[in-house]
Amino acid sequence: MPHSVLDGLSVQNRTTGWQRWLNGDPNRNAVGHECVVAVDETDAVLGWATFGRGRDDGWEHVGEIAGIYAHPDAWSSGVGHALMEQAMIALAQAGFSGAYLWMLAGNARALRFYERHGWAADGGEKSETHSSGHLMRELRLVANNAPV
Repeated sequence: MPHSVLDGLSVQNRTTGWQRWLNGDPNRNAVGHECVVAVDETDAVLGWATFGRGRDDGWEHVGEIAGIYAHPDAWSSGVGHALMEQAMIALAQAGFSGAYLWMLAGNARALRFYERHGWAADGGEKSETHSSGHLMRELRLVANNAPV
Protein backbone atom coordinates (compact mmCIF):
# COMPACT_ATOMS: atom_id res chain seq x y z
CA MET A 1 0.00 0.00 0.00
CA PRO A 2 1.54 3.35 -0.95
CA HIS A 3 2.57 5.54 1.96
CA SER A 4 0.45 8.38 0.53
CA VAL A 5 -2.67 6.23 1.01
CA LEU A 6 -1.67 5.17 4.53
CA ASP A 7 -0.71 8.71 5.50
CA GLY A 8 -4.19 9.89 4.48
CA LEU A 9 -5.97 7.53 6.88
CA SER A 10 -7.40 8.93 10.09
CA VAL A 11 -6.25 6.99 13.16
CA GLN A 12 -9.29 8.24 15.08
CA ASN A 13 -11.74 7.17 12.34
CA ARG A 14 -10.08 3.76 12.01
CA THR A 15 -10.08 3.28 15.81
CA THR A 16 -13.77 4.18 16.05
CA GLY A 17 -14.59 1.89 13.14
CA TRP A 18 -12.72 -1.04 14.67
CA GLN A 19 -14.37 -0.48 18.06
CA ARG A 20 -17.81 -0.51 16.45
CA TRP A 21 -16.95 -3.61 14.39
CA LEU A 22 -15.51 -5.58 17.28
CA ASN A 23 -18.39 -4.61 19.55
CA GLY A 24 -20.85 -6.14 17.09
CA ASP A 25 -22.39 -3.01 15.55
CA PRO A 26 -24.64 -4.52 12.84
CA ASN A 27 -24.24 -1.40 10.67
CA ARG A 28 -20.45 -1.80 10.70
CA ASN A 29 -20.27 -5.57 10.09
CA ALA A 30 -23.26 -6.19 7.84
CA VAL A 31 -21.58 -9.14 6.08
CA GLY A 32 -21.24 -11.15 9.28
CA HIS A 33 -17.49 -11.60 9.11
CA GLU A 34 -15.48 -12.68 12.13
CA CYS A 35 -12.16 -11.38 13.40
CA VAL A 36 -9.28 -13.07 15.21
CA VAL A 37 -6.55 -11.01 16.84
CA ALA A 38 -3.04 -12.08 17.84
CA VAL A 39 -1.61 -10.38 20.92
CA ASP A 40 1.61 -10.68 22.86
CA GLU A 41 2.01 -11.19 26.61
CA THR A 42 1.27 -7.49 27.23
CA ASP A 43 -1.91 -7.62 25.09
CA ALA A 44 -0.30 -5.52 22.36
CA VAL A 45 -1.87 -6.38 19.00
CA LEU A 46 0.52 -8.27 16.72
CA GLY A 47 -1.93 -8.89 13.91
CA TRP A 48 -5.48 -9.71 12.88
CA ALA A 49 -7.52 -11.57 10.30
CA THR A 50 -11.12 -11.06 9.18
CA PHE A 51 -13.06 -13.72 7.30
CA GLY A 52 -16.47 -15.08 6.47
CA ARG A 53 -18.86 -15.70 3.58
CA GLY A 54 -17.60 -14.44 0.22
CA ARG A 55 -18.71 -10.89 -0.52
CA ASP A 56 -18.33 -11.03 -4.30
CA ASP A 57 -21.15 -11.95 -6.68
CA GLY A 58 -21.02 -15.68 -7.39
CA TRP A 59 -18.68 -16.35 -4.47
CA GLU A 60 -21.19 -16.31 -1.60
CA HIS A 61 -20.85 -20.09 -1.19
CA VAL A 62 -17.08 -19.81 -0.64
CA GLY A 63 -15.23 -18.49 2.41
CA GLU A 64 -13.29 -15.26 2.09
CA ILE A 65 -10.24 -14.00 3.94
CA ALA A 66 -11.18 -10.32 3.84
CA GLY A 67 -8.00 -9.13 5.53
CA ILE A 68 -4.95 -10.54 7.25
CA TYR A 69 -2.22 -8.31 8.59
CA ALA A 70 0.71 -8.67 10.97
CA HIS A 71 2.72 -5.82 12.42
CA PRO A 72 6.13 -5.67 10.72
CA ASP A 73 7.79 -6.44 14.06
CA ALA A 74 5.87 -9.75 14.04
CA TRP A 75 6.81 -10.77 10.49
CA SER A 76 8.47 -14.20 10.24
CA SER A 77 7.47 -15.00 13.84
CA GLY A 78 4.56 -17.35 13.07
CA VAL A 79 1.85 -14.77 13.80
CA GLY A 80 0.61 -14.67 10.20
CA HIS A 81 0.61 -18.47 10.03
CA ALA A 82 -1.42 -18.72 13.25
CA LEU A 83 -3.93 -16.13 12.01
CA MET A 84 -4.32 -17.90 8.67
CA GLU A 85 -4.70 -21.26 10.37
CA GLN A 86 -7.41 -19.98 12.73
CA ALA A 87 -9.31 -18.28 9.91
CA MET A 88 -9.21 -21.41 7.73
CA ILE A 89 -10.35 -23.62 10.63
CA ALA A 90 -13.28 -21.28 11.28
CA LEU A 91 -14.24 -21.21 7.59
CA ALA A 92 -14.13 -25.01 7.42
CA GLN A 93 -16.24 -25.27 10.58
CA ALA A 94 -18.75 -22.89 8.96
CA GLY A 95 -19.09 -25.38 6.10
CA PHE A 96 -17.04 -23.69 3.39
CA SER A 97 -15.13 -26.16 1.23
CA GLY A 98 -12.73 -23.53 -0.05
CA ALA A 99 -11.68 -19.93 0.30
CA TYR A 100 -10.48 -16.93 -1.65
CA LEU A 101 -8.89 -13.58 -0.94
CA TRP A 102 -7.85 -10.42 -2.73
CA MET A 103 -4.33 -9.05 -2.47
CA LEU A 104 -2.76 -5.87 -3.81
CA ALA A 105 -0.83 -6.55 -7.00
CA GLY A 106 2.90 -6.10 -6.60
CA ASN A 107 3.07 -7.18 -2.94
CA ALA A 108 5.71 -9.87 -3.42
CA ARG A 109 6.11 -10.55 0.31
CA ALA A 110 2.38 -11.20 0.73
CA LEU A 111 2.30 -13.40 -2.38
CA ARG A 112 5.14 -15.56 -0.99
CA PHE A 113 3.26 -15.87 2.32
CA TYR A 114 0.07 -16.96 0.59
CA GLU A 115 1.85 -19.39 -1.73
CA ARG A 116 3.55 -21.04 1.27
CA HIS A 117 0.05 -21.57 2.68
CA GLY A 118 -1.29 -23.22 -0.48
CA TRP A 119 -2.91 -20.22 -2.15
CA ALA A 120 -2.61 -19.54 -5.88
CA ALA A 121 -3.73 -16.76 -8.21
CA ASP A 122 -6.66 -17.87 -10.36
CA GLY A 123 -6.60 -15.00 -12.86
CA GLY A 124 -9.28 -12.89 -11.17
CA GLU A 125 -8.46 -9.19 -11.00
CA LYS A 126 -10.21 -6.01 -9.96
CA SER A 127 -9.21 -2.37 -9.72
CA GLU A 128 -10.62 0.57 -7.87
CA THR A 129 -9.51 4.11 -7.29
CA HIS A 130 -8.88 4.88 -3.63
CA SER A 131 -10.17 8.19 -2.27
CA SER A 132 -6.53 9.38 -2.43
CA GLY A 133 -6.68 9.00 -6.23
CA HIS A 134 -4.35 5.99 -6.21
CA LEU A 135 -5.44 3.13 -8.49
CA MET A 136 -5.40 -0.10 -6.49
CA ARG A 137 -5.18 -3.31 -8.54
CA GLU A 138 -5.99 -6.53 -6.73
CA LEU A 139 -5.45 -10.17 -7.63
CA ARG A 140 -7.71 -13.01 -6.48
CA LEU A 141 -6.07 -16.03 -4.87
CA VAL A 142 -7.83 -19.28 -4.02
CA ALA A 143 -7.11 -22.08 -1.58
CA ASN A 144 -8.43 -25.62 -1.27
CA ASN A 145 -9.67 -25.59 -4.87
CA ALA A 146 -12.47 -23.16 -4.05
CA PRO A 147 -15.38 -23.84 -6.40
CA VAL A 148 -16.72 -20.88 -8.36
